[in-house]
Amino acid sequence: MNLDKLRQLILENQKRVLLLLVVVGSIIITFSLINWWFTRINTVFGKLERPKLVSTIEGQPIWNLSQIKIPNYSRAEVFQVEKRAVSEAESKALASRLGFGDKPKEVKTPGGSLWHYQSFNKILDIVASAGTISFKDANKIKAIFAKNLNKRINLVQATEKAKNFLNSLGLFYADKPVSLEVSNVLYFNPPKGTLDISHYGTTADDATVVSISFQKKVAGLPIRLQGGSDEVSVTVTRNDEVSGFFLNNLKVKSLSARYPLKKDGEVRKQLLAGKGTLVGYVNQSQDGGGFVEANPTSVFIQTGQLAYYNDLETGYLQPVFEFSAQAVKNNRFYEALVDLPAVDSKYFK
Repeated sequence: MNLDKLRQLILENQKRVLLLLVVVGSIIITFSLINWWFTRINTVFGKLERPKLVSTIEGQPIWNLSQIKIPNYSRAEVFQVEKRAVSEAESKALASRLGFGDKPKEVKTPGGSLWHYQSFNKILDIVASAGTISFKDANKIKAIFAKNLNKRINLVQATEKAKNFLNSLGLFYADKPVSLEVSNVLYFNPPKGTLDISHYGTTADDATVVSISFQKKVAGLPIRLQGGSDEVSVTVTRNDEVSGFFLNNLKVKSLSARYPLKKDGEVRKQLLAGKGTLVGYVNQSQDGGGFVEANPTSVFIQTGQLAYYNDLETGYLQPVFEFSAQAVKNNRFYEALVDLPAVDSKYFK
């Protein structure tokens, strides 16, 4: 091979190598831009109102972080929510779907107007302003005894029935889907035609009715309300008929913003300064014949998770760090929950 051919071969290989580097570089830049787009900070809602977390105690205990495990998140979505109130038109449409007429009895309650529908052993109650809806159908309980006397409840089928029923109501959606995940299952064996089944708990083998509770989730994270989870409960008979449900109306909008969250050091600093809120401590529960004194002297904060909190006031689902905890009073330990707003403090008003 002469010298000119060797030079030409080297030049051609250099071109191939340069072309390969250009292609690889373009791919890396493209994926970097895609990753930036999906993880970018997007604070279009501006500065937020702090979520209205309400403590179950008075005063400040000593906060102990020796057992703390902070969840590993650097940013999270903030979602807009519609008001939970149920309009008169929505109330009539739901009542019609469930087989009621359109003329409810209006009852004034501390929580606002309650629309009470009643017809042939079934009841529908809607607290309009709060968006709370309760439905019971004793006819479905009565039908248990008319057929399939030996049929056992199939939990998988009952769960699917409950989900399909809830989806058909259209109460959980504005733009952003809210998913439902089974959180608790209770079994009952009520007498014929009973509206209130709560006093007739039993085992799965003897049950004629199952009550399935669903935890609401958005973007894969649980939704919390003051005092506990935002859950939906549905009762299904062994005939695969829905005999009742209870829910809080919630519609999440697709418009969201992505905010940076507090770093570990800031989380620890704020918890030690008493900025966390004890939201799950039962301060008057029965305990061995006596009562738990209201305010614990110290709280051991433990494992945390990210959740969404709906305070029903700010108009947003905001992320909070939710920690399991042990509250201590008179050398006795009690289960507790501690919440801390997760969004970086500089993004609050």
